[in-house]
Amino acid sequence: MIFIGIFAAFLGLTACNTPEKASKTEQTPKIAETDSTEYKLLVFDAGFETWFTQNRKPAWYYEKSYYKNKNIRYVTEWNNKVRRGIPGFDQEINYDPSVDYGLEIEHKLYYFFRYVGFD
Repeated sequence: MIFIGIFAAFLGLTACNTPEKASKTEQTPKIAETDSTEYKLLVFDAGFETWFTQNRKPAWYYEKSYYKNKNIRYVTEWNNKVRRGIPGFDQEINYDPSVDYGLEIEHKLYYFFRYVGFD
């Protein structure tokens, strides 16, 4: 399925203890590196949280490795669309596969990609 239309979601992966706050106008997802091992996923789209609540399966439904493998594939696909200049894909997602973001973040990121039409 090709994602067409206005993309109003902005995704940010930031550490919980980072001094910088993500703003709604910030478009580049970032992972702040701190001593913390906790991360927070921010999606700035009014419809995502409602959709996520209604469409998700429990985080434990799949293993974390399943979500991580899908997210690696989806981030690669997303970033390739950015590089090709496809409308709606304006900023690359900074996702490091070597980082352990935890089950909840991998789960929610996976569903973000489902929300925007991946898979």
